[in-house]
Amino acid sequence: MHLKIALVFIYILVHLHWSCTVDICQEDDDCKKQDVYDKTVTAIPEKLKDGAEEIFFVNSQIPVIPKGVLSKNPQIKKIEFLGTSTHSVEVGAFEGLPNITIIEISGTNVTSLPVGVFKDLNNLLKLVLKSNKIHSLENGLFDYLKKLQVLHLHMNKISTIEEGTFDNLEELLSLHLAKNNLSSVSTSLFSNLKSLKMFRLYENQLTALPDGIFDNLPDLEEIALQCNQISYIQPNLFPHKSKLTKLYLDNNLLTELQPDLFVGFSLLKSLTLNKNQLTSLPSVLFGETLKITELSLSHNNLTHLPTGVFSPLKKLKKLDLSSNQFSIISANFFEDVYDKTVTAIPEKLKDGAEEIFFVNSQIPVIPKGVLSKNPQIKKIEFLGTSTHSISGTNVTSLPVGVFKDLNNLLKLVLKSNKIHSLENGLFDYLKKLQVLHLHMNKISTIEEGTFDNLEELLSLHLAKNNLKTLKITELSLSHNNLTHLPTGVFSPLKKLKKLDLSSNQFSIISSLSTLKLGNNKLQSLPGDVFDSLPKLSKLYLNENPWKCDCNLLPFYEWMKNNKGKIKSKPPEVLSCPLTAAL
Repeated sequence: MHLKIALVFIYILVHLHWSCTVDICQEDDDCKKQDVYDKTVTAIPEKLKDGAEEIFFVNSQIPVIPKGVLSKNPQIKKIEFLGTSTHSVEVGAFEGLPNITIIEISGTNVTSLPVGVFKDLNNLLKLVLKSNKIHSLENGLFDYLKKLQVLHLHMNKISTIEEGTFDNLEELLSLHLAKNNLSSVSTSLFSNLKSLKMFRLYENQLTALPDGIFDNLPDLEEIALQCNQISYIQPNLFPHKSKLTKLYLDNNLLTELQPDLFVGFSLLKSLTLNKNQLTSLPSVLFGETLKITELSLSHNNLTHLPTGVFSPLKKLKKLDLSSNQFSIISANFFEDVYDKTVTAIPEKLKDGAEEIFFVNSQIPVIPKGVLSKNPQIKKIEFLGTSTHSISGTNVTSLPVGVFKDLNNLLKLVLKSNKIHSLENGLFDYLKKLQVLHLHMNKISTIEEGTFDNLEELLSLHLAKNNLKTLKITELSLSHNNLTHLPTGVFSPLKKLKKLDLSSNQFSIISSLSTLKLGNNKLQSLPGDVFDSLPKLSKLYLNENPWKCDCNLLPFYEWMKNNKGKIKSKPPEVLSCPLTAAL
């Protein structure tokens, strides 16, 4: 297909060149502004046709684009090298072209581009470098292209992109990196592309996408990730949903999709999920997505579908479930979701309904006892409702007692609301709770004791809030299987006095020889706190408010046995009778 298009395009260009050279164009035509050179050309002419603003080299035998070769033609606005024999582009090749807005180098033998090759192209809007043999992109390559809006790098052999490569492209609208050899990308690589609308990474070798990769891209309208090897999509991978119209995820290795993954995509028109390895779908996957008319889940491993999973897709006309593992298809697949037409919670729900979902419903308040006639309920979700008095709502606070008597509740998700604080006692009744998600709210304060009764809790998600400090004074992570800790993981805990990391699997810091803990607020340390540091030889503990009680005895014994390692001496270390003998 690409070959046919190229041949047609070349034909048009050659025809255009012939027309121009025989002076068929009239004075008011654009023909006088264009100049086309074919395969007979072996070097770039120093002086081009008078008045020519758009220059095309088609299959020309030009091995190198030299420095300053076009500098005597400052009127050029557009130049394209299409299928030429070019293998090298020198630094300064496009200098002296202050008016140029479009450059294309496609279908050549270029394997790399030096930093500085696009220097001083302050007005360049579009740069197309497709179908070459480029294998890497260096930081600084695009630094001068402050106004660039379109960057196409697809169909190369790019396997590495240095950090910072795209940092100065703040006006970029379209980035095309498809059909390369990328096996991974970092979160920060695209973080400065705040104006980006089209993002294409399809047909690479990606196995995963890092958390936060799209966090700083609020205007995205198209994300194309098909034909990779992605096996997992994080719950919050797509935080900016309001403008996205196209999302392509087909031909990957997805085995599951997170609940609510596609809730909130009000403009989404195209969504592809076919040719993955999905075995099931969550009960709520889609919000009320009015624009989707076609959906393909073909060529997966689906054996069943949850009741009502497609109900929010009111405009859906074509649904492809072929090439799966279904043995039965139920009419319930398309029922039992309460949509935006619902303005109040029904007193009596459908007989036997155990999982209830309100999606974009106009329910301002969840009244006391409103669901008491439905004791069979095991799961209920409020997604994108107008509730203000339980994700994606206007709720600003929750009163103590709202979760009273929910003795069997295992999972509570309160994400993406406007909750600003948590009161002590709010979760006291949730003795069996294992998962508590409170991320993407406006929480700035959490009262002491709020989480005290959640002894079975396995997962606590408080990300993306307004917390400045936590009043935690003691923290134990002992007897886990931790192998490493992220940089700064404890920095928000300004009042932390006691930290226990003993009995874990740390190995990454086993070579640590010097540890400075002076001038902190340490009051005590466990006796085995440094057991995972076999090479520790210098330990500084001065200027800490040590508490001289029996809790300090195990660490005191460690100090006696490791005198040579402690480099800060009494009374700076421990001004305490217990250490008099040290």
